[in-house]
Amino acid sequence: TQMGHQESNHERMLSIPVETLRIDVPALYSLAAKELSIGLNTISFILGESGSGKSLLLQFIYDYFCSDSPTENKSKIRRTILIPNQMQTRATVATALGIDQPLAQLISHTEVARSLGLSAVVLRKSIRSAHFSSTERQIRYRGYSLEQLCRMTVGQTYQFFDKVSKISKPLQPLIELGLSEISLDRSASELSSGEQQLFTIGKMLYPTPKDSLILLDDPGAGLLETENWRLMRYLEVLAAQGNTVVVASSKSVVGNRSGFEIWL
Repeated sequence: TQMGHQESNHERMLSIPVETLRIDVPALYSLAAKELSIGLNTISFILGESGSGKSLLLQFIYDYFCSDSPTENKSKIRRTILIPNQMQTRATVATALGIDQPLAQLISHTEVARSLGLSAVVLRKSIRSAHFSSTERQIRYRGYSLEQLCRMTVGQTYQFFDKVSKISKPLQPLIELGLSEISLDRSASELSSGEQQLFTIGKMLYPTPKDSLILLDDPGAGLLETENWRLMRYLEVLAAQGNTVVVASSKSVVGNRSGFEIWL
């Protein structure tokens, strides 16, 4: 087991006393150091073979920073986010992102929707199911039918509704992660394993966190090399914005420039 980092400045670290680790990860107890150190406002990696305890350690770090007991470390973190490996959902992309509601609200204010008595509640149900009645097909918004709007890709929707923040902003992380081409009416369960992983990360990291501790459990699993590269660039941006990122991975991460690594 080894632990390395670029600087020893205590103010640039988050430290957890090893003696508080109440989990069955034998490798941790052979650490010469008395503290488990994580780089602040950078990316740290927990590396090891399958079954070495990476996920357990990640869960402990999450529980430690979510607990009520005050420590100097916790004052540096506003929010702690734990992102699992592929969180399954059968909802459409629009519904999973929560943009079905603002879209339905917007459409309900059109002249045709009002004249037909179609409320936002009714329209939202149709958007969630991606099935529209003959009456709903009469609605037009800026020249597009409701069905056409729901068939737009993430990238097209982001551009079309760029002035509607409740619709465009949740899409931005997906675009940065390379998911511009998936359509709003597509079931999230139909995405490839790599797309599902990136979708989960993009969904859970909106609104864009600030001064947060972001924990990711093997996010590179199932990703192509280009997808993994894009993910790492995205995480680097989050770290540069003042967030602390911890990645558990079964393999060494190509391009790791942080220097913070915990080997199990």
